[in-house]
Amino acid sequence: LAKNPLISAPVLALPFTIFGIQLPVLASRFLDLLGSAAAPAALFAIGMSFVERTVKSRQREIGVIVLIKMLVHPFLTWVMVTYYFELEPFWASSAILLSALPTAAMAFVIAQEKEAYVGEVSSTIVLSTVISVVTISALLVILPN
Repeated sequence: LAKNPLISAPVLALPFTIFGIQLPVLASRFLDLLGSAAAPAALFAIGMSFVERTVKSRQREIGVIVLIKMLVHPFLTWVMVTYYFELEPFWASSAILLSALPTAAMAFVIAQEKEAYVGEVSSTIVLSTVISVVTISALLVILPN
């Protein structure tokens, strides 16, 4: 578990944040450059996986997962922020928009690391990203602020 960067990176960064420790400029620039390459590299890997694998046997499952992620999740978030948390409109809208974002590329990284459902996850990411163009646009029109 400690080898997982999702766990180790925040733990290692915590002392820097708590004590206000600044990295040397050279190290900071290097890490910024390395970090800026991570998202495009992940998207490239997702695209390659999507091309290599056809997941015809699981299309229905992928469709249900994407439907839940893109429609049910934002709806449940709306219910929670409206009736349970009673957030101000700006914060409620922000939470709903965040819940309507497509499946994160990190899901692909984890699937690839665990060698499980890589094709399904890449299909889910691609499909939810395409659908998010419509759902997020609609939410931006509907939501206040």
